[in-house]
Amino acid sequence: MWGFSQGAAALPDREDIIRTVAAHERLPAPAAQEKLAGLLEQPWGTPAIRQMIRDEIDHAVANSRWPEVEALLDSYQWCCGNLPKGVDRRKSVRETRDRPRSYCCSASTGAYSQ
Repeated sequence: MWGFSQGAAALPDREDIIRTVAAHERLPAPAAQEKLAGLLEQPWGTPAIRQMIRDEIDHAVANSRWPEVEALLDSYQWCCGNLPKGVDRRKSVRETRDRPRSYCCSASTGAYSQ
């Protein structure tokens, strides 16, 4: 497995990330779990997983689903801290979007900023 780490080993069992991938890809949970396992075998897999979570964050923010945003941010932060960086196969964010995105949540206020 490319870039195997303890975080990668734990990923297929993280229900929150499985649900996020299932929602993003419109798959049932077992298929999403298989997709995650397959992504972890690719050098671009972990960036793809993080991108799916970012897309779901954007969708939740656009629909003012703030509790979901908070849960997705937790999942995203877990991925950033526990998965290898990987190689993003797309163009840079600056080339593909009007503006780069940064996801952070202020610990003191709990406020979401993008």
